[in-house]
Amino acid sequence: MYDSDWNEETLRNKLAGKLIGHQVYYFLEIDSTNEKAFDLAAAGAPEGAVVIAEGQTKGKGRLQRVWHSPPGSNIYTSIILRSNLEPDCAPQISILAGVAVAETLDKYCRGQVKLKWPNDVLLQEKKVCGILAQMKTSASRVDFIILGIGINVNINYNQLPQDIRNTATSLAIETGRTFPVRN
Repeated sequence: MYDSDWNEETLRNKLAGKLIGHQVYYFLEIDSTNEKAFDLAAAGAPEGAVVIAEGQTKGKGRLQRVWHSPPGSNIYTSIILRSNLEPDCAPQISILAGVAVAETLDKYCRGQVKLKWPNDVLLQEKKVCGILAQMKTSASRVDFIILGIGINVNINYNQLPQDIRNTATSLAIETGRTFPVRN
C-alpha cells in the first residue's frame, strides 16, 4: 500500500500550475490536516494551498468526532480557500465538496454512493468519506475556509475501530480490491 518513492516533490510536480495544489504541504504523519491548514491560512498561505498527510494522529470530523486515520491507506487532505462568499453562503462549500467526492467514487461503485447531508458520503449505506469545513471570519466577511476531506480508500475491516465497523467502510472493503491513493 505504501509507495516509498512517493514524496512531496512528486506531488508538487503533479500539481504544478493548478489552482488547487500549487502549494503543497506534505506530511508522513500529522495531528490534523485541518488544524495545520488553519494555522497556515492564518499566517497568510494562499488560496489553493493543500495539506496532505499519509496519516493523522488526531484526525477530526464534525462535532469534534474522531476520524480514524491510519497511515498509508487512505486520503487525508485539507485545502485553503479564500473567497468573497458571504458567511451565510459558506456552508455550500461542504455540499459542493460532497457532490464532487460522490461523483468521483461513483465511477468505482456505480449506483452505490449516496450523500448524507451535510458532510458525509456513504457507500452501501456506510460512511466512506467525511468532509469538514471550518472558516475564519472578520466582521461580515469570510477570511478563509479550510475544506478537509477524508476518504477511506484501502483501509480494511480489521483496521476499523470496533465501534464503527457497522457504520464505516472503504472502497477496498466494498469492491474487494485496493486502489492507488497517490495518482
